[in-house]
Amino acid sequence: MDLKEYRKKALVLLGEYHKREAQIKLLEVEYQAMEQLIPGVNAVSYDQVSAYTNKISSPVEGAVQRIEQLPEDLAKIRKQIIWMQTQNQKVDIVLDAMTEPCRTVVKLKYIELLPWIQVYPKCAGYSEEYIRKELSEKALLMFISLYYPETNRIGLFAEDGYRDENR
Repeated sequence: MDLKEYRKKALVLLGEYHKREAQIKLLEVEYQAMEQLIPGVNAVSYDQVSAYTNKISSPVEGAVQRIEQLPEDLAKIRKQIIWMQTQNQKVDIVLDAMTEPCRTVVKLKYIELLPWIQVYPKCAGYSEEYIRKELSEKALLMFISLYYPETNRIGLFAEDGYRDENR
């Protein structure tokens, strides 16, 4: 993967930070609602005769099958929640490891998606042109090198004389 691909991945990862937070909340609501359904069927009616096929022919059989499927569905939702939480936690860890003003630029421009005019005042002491052209690129490269450590081993950000010993 080259630098352009890592850059695209990082921009999507950062830009969808708040979207993942909202999705986590929605999935947690869905998870809780589905947990309410687990107690099961309270009454069984034998009014309908089941057919001789494997096809579900009774509403009771359908309800039982849906209830039996709930633990698996809950596990899938929990897995999605954990994956999204992990993505945002990793972004938070990388941001904490970054130096100022790079951290501020990444947060405001790439996570909050603010226009440059609102980013400049938060980076006092730097010119608007420097922030937009050089500092933003430096900040994004710093984020990429921390979030994707393999970029340091393949030479995208390594110094000229650096060689990966495992190559």
